[in-house]
Amino acid sequence: MYPVLLVFPPPSEEQADTISPPLSILYVGAHLERAGVSVSYVDLRVQPLQTLLDELDKGPSLVGVSSMTGFQLVGTMDVLETVKKRQPGIKTVLGGVHASLLPEQTLSDPLVDFVVIGEGEITLLELVQELKSKKEDLSNIMGVGWKKKDGSIVINGQRPFMNMADAVAPITQSSLHLYQYYPIGKTQVARGCPFHCAFCYNTVFNRRKYRQKPLEVIEAEIRIITKMAPHVKHISLLADEIGFNHKRIVSMAKLTAKFGYSFHTAIRAENVDEKLVTEIDNICEELFIGVEHVSPRIRKMICKDNNVDDITQASQVLARSKIRPVWSFMTAFPEETREETLANMDYADMLRVQNPRSVISPFFLTTPFPGTELYVLAQKYGYRPPKDLRDWRDFGLGKVTMPWIDAKAENFSDLYGMSCLLFTSEKSYRRSDFEMQWFSYLKETAWQRWKARDIRFKKEWEMFLAYNRCMKVIPQKIL
Repeated sequence: MYPVLLVFPPPSEEQADTISPPLSILYVGAHLERAGVSVSYVDLRVQPLQTLLDELDKGPSLVGVSSMTGFQLVGTMDVLETVKKRQPGIKTVLGGVHASLLPEQTLSDPLVDFVVIGEGEITLLELVQELKSKKEDLSNIMGVGWKKKDGSIVINGQRPFMNMADAVAPITQSSLHLYQYYPIGKTQVARGCPFHCAFCYNTVFNRRKYRQKPLEVIEAEIRIITKMAPHVKHISLLADEIGFNHKRIVSMAKLTAKFGYSFHTAIRAENVDEKLVTEIDNICEELFIGVEHVSPRIRKMICKDNNVDDITQASQVLARSKIRPVWSFMTAFPEETREETLANMDYADMLRVQNPRSVISPFFLTTPFPGTELYVLAQKYGYRPPKDLRDWRDFGLGKVTMPWIDAKAENFSDLYGMSCLLFTSEKSYRRSDFEMQWFSYLKETAWQRWKARDIRFKKEWEMFLAYNRCMKVIPQKIL
């Protein structure tokens, strides 16, 4: 036996939306289980800290955590610190986007014993097998970073991408207890993206390689989710881009309908047309589409390959359907003017007028992820990246961390806070009558400021964050 505990970190103080299955640990864990490894799962977004402590007291041999760059690292570092304090002898492994982008720096932290770089399924399994056999030299495992006895760091060679046909369903008897907290199901239908948006982690993490999961594997996953979690009525077809083949998209839509689900997914604006929308209209509930920014200067800066006309046309098509579009925006770019910011807000309002069902995402602040083109550009504008893992915790989509923004005078974080509240529904935030009234008040205030283009929201946003930190009721079981 070499029992493994996989942990998804607790939420940030900004989190207000519906909790969904953490595929980053569920897919990896299911792959380990298929190979005979004993795996336990903890999701600290929905489970109390005591659950983690109880699992640690059972004596796992390895604890794995998955984290993106930024806000997730706050909870991740807390988890790793808890592990080392509670059970100093347990080895830890950090996987996910951040560890993959900065493996050596990540390993330099004493709380991290190993890193998994890129996809974790095969790499973590091989690591577990080697650790179980008590091997000290791990240099033959592709995609792993580790430390020798003398503390020196070793980053092994890059692992080839796995065959998507080998994926297993992200739900097992061991992880089933978590699904009582999730109102939706989720299956990953593709990995990567062939485009080269300057801000996207995909250009590094997936090396612009786009891989689709076979339809029969998707169907098998949905079948298992249906059998094991019958309360789920909606499913997320997870992909950074669902694809370019309309026939395949329609086939996936029919698969979800076959099992009684509606679905949502992400797609580029230029791939939305009348024929596709007509064929998926009664099955697809929501499409997530990246706008980012309407400024031609900024769109060129971030290498967006489509244009605003593509977005407007997609909006017009979706306005004639039942599908709810979710439009994603960004702001706080180098030299972004107030006129450019207001143009972005004006365009968001136009999308709402064109289609009242439109949902506008929070206006995410520019975050240059390590290895991306925007990361290189940011350094030309004076950005100095953190020198260790812990300092990356302050790097986030809603925080001002870039040197071209005057931290005292800026309103970009206000705009993020306002739009974050406008984006979130009372239903998805509410856990009590008081929370519903509290949230409704803040949301109405945000809406009035938005309409007046009065981008001042620091006090209200801090009140919201403080409440989430100290008072918010944790999500309850839905079963």
